Amino acid sequence: MNGIPIKHIYYYYDFNTGKSVTKYEEIFPENLEFAKTSKIIYYEEK
Repeated sequence: MNGIPIKHIYYYYDFNTGKSVTKYEEIFPENLEFAKTSKIIYYEEK
């Protein structure tokens, strides 16, 4: 299944505005397990 693009959704908290930001990105998963866990939540401090 390599080479198939999927929508990757990022959520991160912007400490400058005090809001959560959602970023959409097309990625190419290296394997099926990565595709299954494509929704990732992380925090980015600036």
